[in-house]
Amino acid sequence: MGLSNYWLTFSIYNPDDYLTRIIALDNPLLDSIVIYHLINGELVDAQKMGDSLPFTHRPLQK
Repeated sequence: MGLSNYWLTFSIYNPDDYLTRIIALDNPLLDSIVIYHLINGELVDAQKMGDSLPFTHRPLQK
C-alpha cells in the first residue's frame, strides 16, 4: 500500500432502521479510521476507530 490516505464512499440502506449497524474491517494494518454519517449531505455523526486508539476510547469495547 503506502503512506497515502485513501477515501472510500458507499451507502448503506436499511429499511428496518431500528436495527443496529456494525461494520467489521478485518485489516490489522488500519491504524486509524473515521466513519462519517451523512444524511442528505449533512454530517450527523463521526466515529473515530482503529487499533491506535486505547480500548477505552473505541466505540465498541470488548
